[in-house]
Amino acid sequence: MHFNDNWRLWDDDMTVGSVHTIEMLELLYWLDRMNYSGWYALDIFPYRENGYRAATESIRWIQGLQGLLDKIGRERLGQVIASGDAMSASELLREALLG
Repeated sequence: MHFNDNWRLWDDDMTVGSVHTIEMLELLYWLDRMNYSGWYALDIFPYRENGYRAATESIRWIQGLQGLLDKIGRERLGQVIASGDAMSASELLREALLG
């Protein structure tokens, strides 16, 4: 699995979490739920940024979002997804991100 972010008009290879943070959280949730045990790799092209810092920041976003899943609780998140209640999902994410 390779990770990056983009504006969806092109494969911009941007730093992980820079545009689609919530969707990255959901991707990590589903990879975990599916018991994915393969490689995590970065597919970024930091032509404006320092490459080491961009890679480090991408890894920290992935780790931080996995920590957020721990904080929320995967079972609780699964229940909200199963309910189909968009406002409950919004509330859950807002509280997790903003306190």
